[in-house]
Amino acid sequence: MVDTAHEDADLRAHVGVHARTVYVFPPEHALRVGKEHGLQLVNAYQTNVEGPTATGFRVPLDLLRPYLWSAFVPDWSGWAGFDRTLPTSEKGRRAQALVVELLCNGRFPMPTKPEIVTDRQRQIAGIDLVVNVSWKIQVKCDYRAGANGCGIYFQLSERNPLRCI
Repeated sequence: MVDTAHEDADLRAHVGVHARTVYVFPPEHALRVGKEHGLQLVNAYQTNVEGPTATGFRVPLDLLRPYLWSAFVPDWSGWAGFDRTLPTSEKGRRAQALVVELLCNGRFPMPTKPEIVTDRQRQIAGIDLVVNVSWKIQVKCDYRAGANGCGIYFQLSERNPLRCI
């Protein structure tokens, strides 16, 4: 299995298919919460693959706050036909497509650190805030995330036996 707990992403975006919601959080926060609360490791499996394909822990959404942002997206056209029978790579492509759409439409819940402009000339020119964002985002299809009290599945390691990207 490949270690995914220490990826280079600034944010993770977990697409909860059942909840029709995208959950966004810093991965280092979820990792810290898992350790602090001694969350139990659980395996994940793929259809028609022998043995676990990922190891991680389920993090209750409340434990991720205040570093959890979410967007409820009940009307996204990509939900049609988005079910467990899809190949893993197709689920990943759809999850990524939703996040890209939210980013393009200004609906992605992205934390920012705006600079408050105090320079009088810039304020007169109409600039009150400056926001520079260069986030690296890892997108996960987390099928049950947020449904029926189910938290996010924070993956620590994975293997790709079907060699899908």
